[in-house]
Amino acid sequence: MPQSNFDELSYAFIDEEESYSSRMLIENYLRGIFYNEEDLEGIYLYLVRTGKYYEVKRQRNDITISTHEDNSILEQPWYKEALQSQYNRSYQSLAFNTYEDSYSKKSEEGFFAYHRVLRSISTRAPQAVISFYYNRTIYSDILEDIPISGEEQLFWLSPTNEVFVASDPDVHRQLIDNHVIDELDHMDSNQYSYTVGDRQYLVIFDVGEKEGWKLIKQIPYSQINASAKQTLLFSLLIGLASLVLAIMLVIILANRITKPLIRLSAQMKRFGAGDFDATLEVVGSDELAYISHRFNSMVSRTNELINERYKLKLAEKNAVLKALEAEINPHFLYNALQAISTKALKQRQFDIVDMVDALALSLRYCISGKDIVTAEEELKHVGHYLAIQKARFGERLIVKLNVPPELQIVKVPKLSIQTLVEKCSQAWCGKCVQACND
Repeated sequence: MPQSNFDELSYAFIDEEESYSSRMLIENYLRGIFYNEEDLEGIYLYLVRTGKYYEVKRQRNDITISTHEDNSILEQPWYKEALQSQYNRSYQSLAFNTYEDSYSKKSEEGFFAYHRVLRSISTRAPQAVISFYYNRTIYSDILEDIPISGEEQLFWLSPTNEVFVASDPDVHRQLIDNHVIDELDHMDSNQYSYTVGDRQYLVIFDVGEKEGWKLIKQIPYSQINASAKQTLLFSLLIGLASLVLAIMLVIILANRITKPLIRLSAQMKRFGAGDFDATLEVVGSDELAYISHRFNSMVSRTNELINERYKLKLAEKNAVLKALEAEINPHFLYNALQAISTKALKQRQFDIVDMVDALALSLRYCISGKDIVTAEEELKHVGHYLAIQKARFGERLIVKLNVPPELQIVKVPKLSIQTLVEKCSQAWCGKCVQACND
């Protein structure tokens, strides 16, 4: 609405019939408004004094301004409502208009109209009425802000409960018949429930603070329940999916933890069963990797100790076997000599019997296992040795034995005296050989 140049426009309303410049001022004023509003279907300026109105409309890509005579405007309900309003304005629903309006006949695509009475500053008498007819762009904008779906219904009512938007006129009539709209004016909350037959509805509304416009949305409880069930089902599906995902994650994490432990346990069982080559592959650098590394070190060290112990045991067994072999061979030889002695005795070869018996007794003494013997035992062995040498050298070997009785019990190393006697006999024999050579 004009602010700074309202005086000029007010004078133009008075001089419009006689002054061409006044008519141009009015037309430029209307054309400027129409250019700035894209959702306008048309603008009408009614001059009260002359009973003529200006009409601004868009035809194809051009804006046209025309004038018409009509004295019925002053009798329109919206005009009377605007005169009585403290704001000098009224609103008119074109889609649900129940009375005849000459303007609306020329605005078949209109959605609603806004009427404003322009008064004289000095006398406050009405000079003109400007009317703005809006197309259905605003209706689409309302539905975008408050979408409806299913059996939901949307209503937009003026402060006088005149309907401007009704997604279903029959449902609007149902609200009126059930006195729902009348009840909204006395409600403290913004929700109201009512029942029609076996169906229950929830009405959600909001009332403008400035003038009392009402925006109402009706939702069947069946749709709310269906939405709640759908939301519950969706929540259950999300919960189930989350549970399955959580279980999968737990299984994956558990496997990453338990599988190395299972492999470690299996290798420990192999190790406990005697498989000392049971080792683990070390992966990563966590605690399990450290345990696997230490287990491999234990297995390696155990193998080293087992190999060392095995070698010692093997060497010990070999020594025992060799000792047994060394013991068995003299026994075999002693038994063989006994058999020869028996054979010679049967043949009355007594010299052979004496020599074989002396050799057998010498062998028995050698394998007796004693390291320290008495001088008496050693001298008996020396006698057996000399008996064998006597058989070899005959009368050439003369032996004289002079041992005090007190020396018979002296402890000496075994074969120590026999070794001395043997060295003496070898030396004597060497002299004999030298004497023969001479």
